[in-house]
Amino acid sequence: MPTFFPKRAFTLSGSNMNFTRRVMFGQEEVTEFAYLDKTGISGVVPAAAYTQELTIESNAATLSLGVQQVVLDSLSQVVVSGLQPEDVSGQAGKLITLTGENFYQITDVNFGDISGAFNVVSPEEIEVRVPQNADFGGVTVFSSLRTGLVGNISKASGITVNQFVPVPEVTGLSANRLTTGETLTVQGSSFSGVTGISVNGIEFNSVSIPNSTGVQGQVPSGFVSGVPVLNLKSGISYSSPSNILFNPLAKITGVASNVERGELLTISGQNFDGGIMYSGQEYDRYMVSLGNTTGNFKILDGNRMSGVVPLDFSMTVSGGNIAAGDLPVASSGLVSIFSVNFPEQYPSTEFYTPAVGTPTITSISPTSGINGDQFTISGTNLFGITGIAMSGVAGAVGLGTAPPTVNDVIPGTTITTSVPLTATFQSTGELLSIGVSGYFGSATSPDNYNVLGIPTISSIIPDTNVLPGSTGTVYGTNFYSGTTLSLRNQSIAPAGYLSDLSISGYLNNDKEIVFTYPNSFATGTLQGSSINYKVRAHNRRSSGGLKAITVIAAPSIDGPPELAPSSGEFGDNIVVSGFFEGIKPSGLTVGDRVITEYTQGAKTGINFTIPVNALSDVINIDTSGGLISTTGILGVSPSKPAISGYYAGAGDVPSTFDYNQIMVEGQFATITGSRLNLVTGVHFTGVDGTVNIDQFWQKRPNNLVFNVPPTIHTGDGSGLFELKDFKDRTTFSTTVSASGINIASVSGFNYNELYVGAGRNLTISGYELNGLDVLFTNYKNEDIKATAVSSSAPGLSGITSVTVEVPTGIVEAQGIRLIGRANREGLETNLFTPLPTITGISGFNSSSQVTSGSSITITGLNANTIAPEINLDIPNSGLEYWIGITGTGTATSNAQAHLYTVNSITTGSGVLNSPNCFYSKFDLELDSSFIGTGQFFILQPDNAGLSATDELFAASDIATGNYLPSQVSYFPGQYIINGTRVNATGYGPTRGVTGENVLISGFGFSEVTGVFFQIPSGEPLRSNFVRNSDNKITAPVPEEAIESRGMTSLLLSGGTNDTVGDFEVILDASVVEFNIVEENDVPASSTRVGNFTQKETINGVVFLVTRTRFPDGTTAVISSVPEV
Repeated sequence: MPTFFPKRAFTLSGSNMNFTRRVMFGQEEVTEFAYLDKTGISGVVPAAAYTQELTIESNAATLSLGVQQVVLDSLSQVVVSGLQPEDVSGQAGKLITLTGENFYQITDVNFGDISGAFNVVSPEEIEVRVPQNADFGGVTVFSSLRTGLVGNISKASGITVNQFVPVPEVTGLSANRLTTGETLTVQGSSFSGVTGISVNGIEFNSVSIPNSTGVQGQVPSGFVSGVPVLNLKSGISYSSPSNILFNPLAKITGVASNVERGELLTISGQNFDGGIMYSGQEYDRYMVSLGNTTGNFKILDGNRMSGVVPLDFSMTVSGGNIAAGDLPVASSGLVSIFSVNFPEQYPSTEFYTPAVGTPTITSISPTSGINGDQFTISGTNLFGITGIAMSGVAGAVGLGTAPPTVNDVIPGTTITTSVPLTATFQSTGELLSIGVSGYFGSATSPDNYNVLGIPTISSIIPDTNVLPGSTGTVYGTNFYSGTTLSLRNQSIAPAGYLSDLSISGYLNNDKEIVFTYPNSFATGTLQGSSINYKVRAHNRRSSGGLKAITVIAAPSIDGPPELAPSSGEFGDNIVVSGFFEGIKPSGLTVGDRVITEYTQGAKTGINFTIPVNALSDVINIDTSGGLISTTGILGVSPSKPAISGYYAGAGDVPSTFDYNQIMVEGQFATITGSRLNLVTGVHFTGVDGTVNIDQFWQKRPNNLVFNVPPTIHTGDGSGLFELKDFKDRTTFSTTVSASGINIASVSGFNYNELYVGAGRNLTISGYELNGLDVLFTNYKNEDIKATAVSSSAPGLSGITSVTVEVPTGIVEAQGIRLIGRANREGLETNLFTPLPTITGISGFNSSSQVTSGSSITITGLNANTIAPEINLDIPNSGLEYWIGITGTGTATSNAQAHLYTVNSITTGSGVLNSPNCFYSKFDLELDSSFIGTGQFFILQPDNAGLSATDELFAASDIATGNYLPSQVSYFPGQYIINGTRVNATGYGPTRGVTGENVLISGFGFSEVTGVFFQIPSGEPLRSNFVRNSDNKITAPVPEEAIESRGMTSLLLSGGTNDTVGDFEVILDASVVEFNIVEENDVPASSTRVGNFTQKETINGVVFLVTRTRFPDGTTAVISSVPEV
């Protein structure tokens, strides 16, 4: 029988083989075959063929060759490659891919002994799902339909070269808690790849896999709490589901018995490991729960712990504290150990039952009382009590005699009972011994119970002439805490009760009480008889004692009327009638105002005067017997304002008043005194009638500040004044001074125009000027005190005067200030203009002659009259004119003045044989404008600034008034200036365009330095002139003159200067340019006026704009039309 091999060639021989249409190995068809003539065919065995029937089909019939053996060889054997990294491990149900060769007729894909569901994707690929409980190892691909030679199945199977590690599926644990050493089984499936178990990072011991559904390990020591983690052979770990938790177990197996609370208790068990138990707050101690309390226990070894049972262990005994019948049984509490995950506790079924010790009494509370009072017995082991005993002087009191009632109990610790109502005790009180007895023993209280005694009073201090509100002490017995004292009238009857006394302390072992008497004791009668005060004591048991006292009675006021009179002013007498015993110091007041001076007859009636500054209020009388006030108000009106003095200004009050002091209109004046806040007006008798002031800068009780009004002075007595208040009462200034206020004012000077030179006398006239100092202001803005010459006393009209010498170094535009006579602010006059005076001139020859263009120096006094902020060290200091000359020296030879520009100014002191004489020096150059003879003078800066030209100056008040005559009278010397005059006699043309020449004729042109065309506004326009000769100048019209397009003035500068005449500038003839230029392309400038057209784009539209261009480059629009 032949043997066929998949993928190998075969040959079949026979007859009519050329009719073969198909060759089949079972269901596998030979895809290609060849005819060997008519007797045979050849082909390749199908790769999926296995031992089955071999058939040859033709169109006529099918020929069966029977079952033919197909075996695998090296070319067709099953080969499996290695698992991909992502498929090396997985849980059941994971789909993994196997690759290899000859995956034909595959019947099984096995994970160890477990077969997985698979799908042959191709002869080179199989997809298989990991079966549950898959074994660790290679994955085998097998065909049970095929074999090798002689039944060798190795050719029909292949295995992966690397091993598959199944991932377990954990479904539960054999126990959730175990002790160390016990075996834990992790339940589930697919455990063949597990190598170890760990919980909370702690490895289990002796791990084994008894079957596919579980893995076992011994619980290690330590806090093995958490999710079990399985270590796999693949090197990875698998964590169990979060709901599957394992915890260690500290297991209690026994608790010692017959141990009382507070005693040492031993617990036995397993796995007492500090790593799994909560240590609490103490080192080497672990927290154990006992019933409702916790204690700290120490580990003795792995199986024993010990600790003290807490005293607060909640314990009850059957039958409670008070028991009868059977022996009571104590309650138990569950004992458990806290885990590291506090407050988690390990499960336990063991209980602690405390032993009941002998009862003890630690205290009773309260320790005193009376019949029927409750008290509490506190102690330990107060369980099963069958009797409570009280024994005292009178014998036993308690169970069997007068049984107490048990009101309340706290198991084991307290019993609340009461003193029997029927018990009889001594009036002084009694001490009772307290005891208990019961099933577990008996006990006696360390403290006695004190039955209170009835209070007694032996004495009271003070008890005579008792002051209201005073402190007293009562002496006696049984004054326990809470004892009260009452004030009574006559007897202990209820009608005799008056009030309780305020108690502040209990002293000397219940033998003293400190108390306070009432703030007043009533006078007169009560219930038809005189009041007789007594004191009685009361404690919880009873009342006792009745001690009489004498007191100081309360004050009373008779009336109505209470007051006589009921109103008045400061100083008026007031009478208050009534009973007033022992008025206290400062005890008589009107409101808050203390009355220190008063008279009193016996204990009735008070007389006093209303003090200053008192206010309307009730009258208060504070006596030893108490405080009383009038029901009505004493109406108080203040006295009229009083004057203590007055002074100038609003500053501090002087130590003494100087009534010779002057005051000045508009300045502050201050009146001092009292009650000045009541003033409604100050009235003066002025020049033209009464001057009234009702507006004040400041109005206070002690001072009144106002501005000195106009139209008053002391010449006619109008310095006197009077004050009016809101009640129209009058206070006269004559109460402090007969002269009144001295008002200083200036009425005139000895010069009509204040052009007064240094060293001259200046007399100032006015009122109250005698005795005043006269101050001027120097260039440093400092005061200069003028030397006094004389001072006149007031005449019949009251006019006074003061004459002083005008000092040097003073400035203009400042007022003269007069101070003195205790007025620090002083009186200021109108502006004073000192007259500058020349003291010397240098630079001229001995004949007082000099040539124009020369430099000279002029020295003067009070010529430094410039504002202090101008620096005198800077030449010119920004001022153009300072020095002038007056005489016949101009072109017309008329008498007039000419002004010079000053080059520099220097200052100093020490001329005229006086070291304090301040002077100024002016350096200047004599221009050619003045040729002739004249006298020099000095201008003030503001005069110089207003006189910019000789002509303007000649017409000013400075030149035409007394200024120049006054100046030259101080320094009248005549000086001669030689030089050449400039004089234009004619010119032409008188109108023309820019660039046109103007011919000027005359003489003295050698001195001309410039030719100008003065336009109506703006700076003069300089011409580039040519001096043809001393008698002829050619001056072209400047191009800038086109701006004028009208009349200008033709000027010559240099020498004596000259104004030639008017010249009209006219427009040039227009130059028309017909070319249209592009935008921003402007034709070159021309000396003549021209027109041009330019393109200009506005909002996308091109316009043709025609403009006129002027020689100075400016343009003007003539027309604008859109481009066609």
